Amino acid sequence: MKTEEKRTILQAILALALGVGLTAAMAWYYDVYIRWNPRAYPFAVAALAAGVILLTLAVLWQRGGRKPACLAWKSAVSLAVFLLLLIGVSFVINNVMRRGAALAAHVSLPLGAAQIYALLVLLLLGMAKQGIKLGAVLAGIGTALAMVACVLLLWEGGSAGKYLTRKGLEPYQAARGQTAIHFINTGGGDAILLESNGLFALIDAAEDSDNLTGSAELAYDGYERYVLGYVKRATGGKNLNFILGTHAHSDHIGGFDTLILDPEVTVGRAYLKRYDPAYKKDYELGWDNQEVYDQMVSALFRRGVPLIQDMPAEPFALGEFKITIFNGEYDEDPSQGSGDENDNSMGVLVEALGLRAFLGGDMNNHSGDETRLAPEIGEVDLLKSPHHGAEGSNTAEFITALRPKTVVITSGPGGGNLNVLRRFDKLAKPERVMCTGDFGGIVAVFGEEGIAYYAVGEYPSGIGGVNMEHRQP
Repeated sequence: MKTEEKRTILQAILALALGVGLTAAMAWYYDVYIRWNPRAYPFAVAALAAGVILLTLAVLWQRGGRKPACLAWKSAVSLAVFLLLLIGVSFVINNVMRRGAALAAHVSLPLGAAQIYALLVLLLLGMAKQGIKLGAVLAGIGTALAMVACVLLLWEGGSAGKYLTRKGLEPYQAARGQTAIHFINTGGGDAILLESNGLFALIDAAEDSDNLTGSAELAYDGYERYVLGYVKRATGGKNLNFILGTHAHSDHIGGFDTLILDPEVTVGRAYLKRYDPAYKKDYELGWDNQEVYDQMVSALFRRGVPLIQDMPAEPFALGEFKITIFNGEYDEDPSQGSGDENDNSMGVLVEALGLRAFLGGDMNNHSGDETRLAPEIGEVDLLKSPHHGAEGSNTAEFITALRPKTVVITSGPGGGNLNVLRRFDKLAKPERVMCTGDFGGIVAVFGEEGIAYYAVGEYPSGIGGVNMEHRQP
């Protein structure tokens, strides 16, 4: 075999090795970015940077530019340009994923990997002109895709409303002895009151006004006084048989301490899983998970409320309701970490009169919870969309298994991720998809003929149904 032939074969092998390595690094970065895993960011970027530098050095060496100064400054320029492109692509992915044009997001990095690999092969084989021509063609394709993505973004910006039911509910009128689920309007938080035959329970208590860490980033609007007032009015001063915190995020359990410590409220028992920061990612450790968890536990202790932290496997009753708790414990080894506290969220199945409702908390599928639990839950008449209708929850497999007739999203007006709303429409074709913020709260009343839905409206604060307390940082 001639020397030139051997050289060509070695170049092809080198091109293949570098191409596969760089493509694998890009695929890993894509997975890290989409799954929101900040701890792995620097390693993924470092792997990409190393691949780009090796690519640049190989091409320069092939084309005869072997002086150290030339190799150094051209490698630096190449790396800088690549990182700028990476930041730009990541920004597009983030915003496109949030706004719904997911196809463009999923195409961006694989297209970049294919472009790098093709150019690499051609350049290392000495086919520089062909590489430049191919690069121009791929750049044109990339530009066209970017333009399509922009059109999709503009088109999708105001299209979420067509998937939502935003009017047509009759005003809610309280009735004695009814069996109902009250979805209290608390912006982007959860506070859900169960009522059956004069018995009551509260699942989550929404955001609170306390800024226990003093962080300006956590200075949200609190709803605890509104939730407390709603509960007192709806129960007529009766006891809460139980309360349940789905997980230790302040927009779900922040208001519980105010409710528990109110002298006019009596709580029979509380369900709250243990909080363990060992399972959390670094970014979440700066939130107030531990603080709101400790605050709730302390309030329960002060009022002598029994605390249940090992969730019952068997269903239990609340009037006509049969209550079943799902996802009761952490599944993962703490050393492996998980997505965030949402991975630890419980879901609650509520059944009465042959009707079924699943209250999804902030469950997601980052650790496979939706995939694992969907067959056990089965089809439902009503679904409280997990994680306020966000992407990462409400997977196609989950929606197909539950096939809800009605979806309630706990959010402000017009909430829910556009991809998720489309998914519901395509896979389940529910009769209605509603946001609590559009109706000032929603009450689902169970009856022999099905579930009837009513709008709470402005109650009783006069501010769109919400009594906000601004927290001081």
